[in-house]
Amino acid sequence: MPSKQSAADKLRAIHNWMDWQSEDFNDKIQSIPDIEKVYDYTNANDLEFIDKLDLPAIEVLKHHKAVNKILGYKLFYTSPKRKRVF
Repeated sequence: MPSKQSAADKLRAIHNWMDWQSEDFNDKIQSIPDIEKVYDYTNANDLEFIDKLDLPAIEVLKHHKAVNKILGYKLFYTSPKRKRVF
């Protein structure tokens, strides 16, 4: 039976994870439970970062939309760029 992570260990891991995200990103999250939701999403999807993903644009958009949906508010801008029509 796998051992469950203690609350203190999870808080330490979240703190360490937040240290690697940008402060601008961290400041946009509205509550402590929201921080945990985003942290859990990154772990479940094997992502080290969520604010600056080194992935193809379509993958970044997929993850950012998922986080916005989980939180119920826009943490990330996810509207596609419009092409200029002359």
